[in-house]
Amino acid sequence: QTTQVSFPIDVRALSHWSTAASAWQVASGCYGIMIGRDERDLVQQATVAVNGAHCPGAVASLTTPGSVTARCQRATGQIAGRRLGPVTLGMTRARVRRSLRGLSRRGPRDLDFFCLTGGGGLRAGYPSTALLRSLTRGQRRAVSGRAVLLLTANQHYALAGLRPGESLAAARRHLSLGRGYPIGRNIWYLTPARGGWRGVLRVQHARVQELGITESRLTVTRSAARRLLASFT
Repeated sequence: QTTQVSFPIDVRALSHWSTAASAWQVASGCYGIMIGRDERDLVQQATVAVNGAHCPGAVASLTTPGSVTARCQRATGQIAGRRLGPVTLGMTRARVRRSLRGLSRRGPRDLDFFCLTGGGGLRAGYPSTALLRSLTRGQRRAVSGRAVLLLTANQHYALAGLRPGESLAAARRHLSLGRGYPIGRNIWYLTPARGGWRGVLRVQHARVQELGITESRLTVTRSAARRLLASFT
């Protein structure tokens, strides 16, 4: 049988996050709408003109506000022990999401992103199925469904005085860093284990892009640490 259905496309569906404005913004342009069983089997396509864009053959023209006010979590404080801002290593995914009630881009699998005031958000990572399979039964019980990696690019946060955006040379002056883990375009660094956690740096082009904390129990060996970091690259 067939039936006619409809669903709304709100402003957020057309928005992108502007770090300069710390707001969701809508760019003018020709937006495609595709209907299909999956991305390789499209049944129908159409174009919608947004905010005055000239789009030949467009089926509709939409005008939206230039930006959407973001209710981002206020960013303040240091990275202290197992805590980064309002969240802590070991929190369940549901509790992390309750603690960060601002606008978020929730990952479909093992990673969530939350916006913070002042630019640069917070990423919370949870163990993937592949990562869980590599752990002992006790480790799986302890970390399954819980935050095992917290990262931020927000300059309101610091790890032992080091803030995102600083050079790798400055990081070495602030922190005791071991040998890096080249994974994809990134080089990751870990600080020594302390109180069940370790500091984490994600570096590109000799500059710290993000910093945060991770579970030391999942980084006991170099191979284990690499598996953990590779699952969030």
